[in-house]
Amino acid sequence: MGLADSRDVAGYHRLPCPRGSGPSLAGPAGGVGPTGVPPFGETKLMIQPNPLSTAHESRRPRSGPFAWILNLFSSMWLGVFWAVLLFIYCSIGGAVPQIRQLPQLEMTEFEWFHWWPFNVLIVLLCTTLTVVTIGGL
Repeated sequence: MGLADSRDVAGYHRLPCPRGSGPSLAGPAGGVGPTGVPPFGETKLMIQPNPLSTAHESRRPRSGPFAWILNLFSSMWLGVFWAVLLFIYCSIGGAVPQIRQLPQLEMTEFEWFHWWPFNVLIVLLCTTLTVVTIGGL
């Protein structure tokens, strides 16, 4: 059985089970046959839940102000949003010098990419990527 066949829908793994043990889908009960021992060399396919894939579902929901911020930054789509904003900011600063050379701004390209909005976008993107990565473990 290859890697693609080792996982089934909803985080279940396929495992060998005794021949004649009934249904081929075994839940948390295990689906052990009447004798509990497979005949020598003969097995069939049994599916059991993967404990690693269901572990995150049993955790308590987070609550409180810190949890709200943690839930916000654990969204992959927020990271995509920050990346798009960063791309737009860099595009304006690098490709449209008329914007950064307005009388209100009067910046060189170096100053544009060391200004506080650029630094804030970088910090927000890195924070979101870190929280999403650590939260997914």
